Amino acid sequence: HEAVRQDAIRAITDRNPNAFQSKFRPDMSSLEAVHKLGCKCRKSACLKKYCECFNMGARCTDKCICIGCQN
Repeated sequence: HEAVRQDAIRAITDRNPNAFQSKFRPDMSSLEAVHKLGCKCRKSACLKKYCECFNMGARCTDKCICIGCQN
């Protein structure tokens, strides 16, 4: 099974080299994590674990396209 798994991982990384990297990067100015792409919350107001930013303890930024953000 390990050989099949490695083949699948290799195929995915051939299509997208960043496929298995974290969506968050450290922000040295505020010592918090920052979402690379931003969250897309619609109904949770970024206050529940559905929000990727809230789940990682990060603040929403201008990259986020959330609606009614309270994070």
